[in-house]
Amino acid sequence: EMENIMQKTTEELLNELKHTKNIVYYMEYNSPYFSSENLPLYLKGLLLKSKRRKSIIIRSSCLNPSYAYQIFSGLKRPTRDKLIAILIAMKLSLDEIQQALKHFGYASLYAKNKRDAYIIFAIGQQMNVMQCNILLSNHNEIPLT
Repeated sequence: EMENIMQKTTEELLNELKHTKNIVYYMEYNSPYFSSENLPLYLKGLLLKSKRRKSIIIRSSCLNPSYAYQIFSGLKRPTRDKLIAILIAMKLSLDEIQQALKHFGYASLYAKNKRDAYIIFAIGQQMNVMQCNILLSNHNEIPLT
């Protein structure tokens, strides 16, 4: 099911949007392709790929558990930092994390940004969220969680 939703490219959507005469129909027809609409499905796909239990991911994300479960179920939209924490907890590569951030309309991790540079380093060193938070704190940067 995840495959189908990920099929339409941004270019295809933009092209349809430019040529639509009915915005209500367009929005309804394309709702599954909008970033915020399919975060739970996307996370579910990443979870399956990571072969780790949701409870383990949530524990290692250092997020409030009930809040994290609400993110997974689509009741809450996470901030960029909270999403990064979940993605690090899933042990994703930097490329996968960048792809997920972009997919949901968040800024990618940017090497010219000091705080982002520490986060990129932490991901490269396969640090967990707690280790990343400590690294950030030690350098007077705001932790992810």
